[in-house]
Amino acid sequence: MILTLGTWGFYKTGCQENIEKVIAYAINQGVTHFDTALVYGEGDAERCLGMFSSESISITTKIPGMVKPIGETPISHCYTRDWILRCTERSLINLHRIDTLLLHNWSSFFENSYELEFILYTLDEIKRSGLCKRVGISLPNHFNNIPSASVCSACDVIMLPYNDENQWAVAAASHLKSQNVDVMIRSIFLSGRRVPCEFLGRSKVIKSANFADELVIGTTSCKHLDELISLI
Repeated sequence: MILTLGTWGFYKTGCQENIEKVIAYAINQGVTHFDTALVYGEGDAERCLGMFSSESISITTKIPGMVKPIGETPISHCYTRDWILRCTERSLINLHRIDTLLLHNWSSFFENSYELEFILYTLDEIKRSGLCKRVGISLPNHFNNIPSASVCSACDVIMLPYNDENQWAVAAASHLKSQNVDVMIRSIFLSGRRVPCEFLGRSKVIKSANFADELVIGTTSCKHLDELISLI
């Protein structure tokens, strides 16, 4: 399982002044995978990671929807071909290179839309053009579903939340792996709302996610990063 350093926490906690220091320290400690998104710090997280961009590190970023899907929001209200291409271009300007590109705001209702095929084709087009190496989607909290065969076949990787409130991710991950889709796990500590106080408790939580290919965990300090590295 690969430890992937997430960057959302820097902006959630107001610790964005630490981001360059922690990224540099992480690379020095052998961390090679990083997760970010175009909306984190309105692009600032991507720009900071872009300062360290090289072939030796792998960067995952995410394209936001034009709006966040609520209920039966059509996919066309969230994603269009033009929006995806423009966001990809903005992320490339910030990062200089993208390894994995995900759609950030997914909904099970999208799979009922005839426009889904065009959106998935756009992701494939971006990959085939060499703008990224992998494409996929990020599933929301409480998704509690398994993506359709057409979605799985179009994705190289799917990001899932996994924690006490999202145990459905275990069955979903098993299915995705059977479809040759890589699994990224996030929110293992409920986005900071549940962090076991003792070292052993954190170790137990992380080991429970050993079904993942990549484990995304955010931290805003070098000291905490050292602990996370020791637990993987």
